[in-house]
Parts: sequence; C-alpha cells; structure tokens
Amino acid sequence: MHNITDKDDLVATIEKLYAVFNKYPLRSWISGNTKQRASKIHALRAVTLDDLFENDIDHYYLDSETFRGLFPRICEMIAFEDLHDFELGYNLRLSVLSEKHSWEDWPSEEQDAINTYLMALWKYLPSVKTPDFEHFVEVASDINCVVSDLTPYIRVLQDRCSNVLGVRYLAACVIEGSFGKRLSQQSFVLPLLEKTYYEHIDTPIGEEMARAVNAIEK
Repeated sequence: MHNITDKDDLVATIEKLYAVFNKYPLRSWISGNTKQRASKIHALRAVTLDDLFENDIDHYYLDSETFRGLFPRICEMIAFEDLHDFELGYNLRLSVLSEKHSWEDWPSEEQDAINTYLMALWKYLPSVKTPDFEHFVEVASDINCVVSDLTPYIRVLQDRCSNVLGVRYLAACVIEGSFGKRLSQQSFVLPLLEKTYYEHIDTPIGEEMARAVNAIEK
C-alpha cells in the first residue's frame, strides 16, 4: 500500500489548481487551436520559464483572466523548479505577483485552492532530500505577504522541529525574511534554538543556531 507523502499532497493541490482555473483563457502561443480540456492543460504544462518571460510575465501587464489562466503553471514552477539562478525568477515570487494580481477578491473556490496549495507547499519543502533553506525562506516571506493568519503555518513548522533539520529550517526563517519577525514572537522559538545551539556547539549547525538567537535578541 502506497503511503501518501507530502509531495503527493502537493501534486494533488496543483492538479486542483489546474482544474479550478481551467475556465480561463490561455494566450494563443500556448493553446494554439486546442479546444478540449485535456489538450489545454497539457499545453499549459509544457510552458517553460523562458516561454513565460518571452511572452507574458516579463512585460507584467497581464489582465486578470489571462494571469489566472497561467497561474497553475506558475505555482507548479514555484514548487518544483529551481528559480534561483533564472534571470527573472524574482518575478515569479508570489508576493511580487500578488502586488499586481491580488486574489483576495477572486471566487472562494479559487482562494480555497490557492490556500490549500500554499499549505501543501509549506509542508513539502522541509521534506525534500536535499535541504533548500533559501527556497524555504523565500516561500515563508511570500506566505507572510499573502496570508493573513500565519498561525497554521507556525504550528506546522513547530511540529517539524522534532528533529534537527526542522530546527534548522526554523532558524533559517528567523535569520532571514519577514516571516522571522512573527516567529521570533513565539514562546517556543528562542528556548528551542538555544537548546539546539548547546547540543551542536562548535559545529556549523551550532553557528546557524547562534545567528538565529542573535537575530532575536537584537
């Protein structure tokens, strides 16, 4: 029997995004003459980062419906593609996109699909085999910008701190990004960082903990 993983949950939420936003039009360079739903989604999933920036996102003047047509593919890229070294990858940050296309007034079905995706992404990133603290901090900062109630996200991160890797993700958020300010106010954070520091003193992990403690105590 297959155990459902964090990645499985994330993939399911992305499939939901494709289904919910399928009603919106695609630019002709994506859809061509495809009319059927399956063909339309297949064409959208074939879009690359270069395609987006050459044809749409780089110009940043998309109307709301066209943006929503592209939105599932953008979310999929944020989850599974390395945007750090891409020249215009910053423009795919959710916080940047939300400045131009706020989804607060979108239908509840669309908002629910986005919120479910964000939580699944938040749970998935600390579970990857090779830790990517930079990506996690970027997503944390974006969530801080687009989500009004961070309590569920903080609770998930706290649960992850049952092991050292989870505490390292916590420390990374405290050191960098606006999400860290909210984390620093949580009563469990400083004692946990100090405890982990003393357990790993004179090691790289201990140095990470020291930086996080110093960030809180500034």
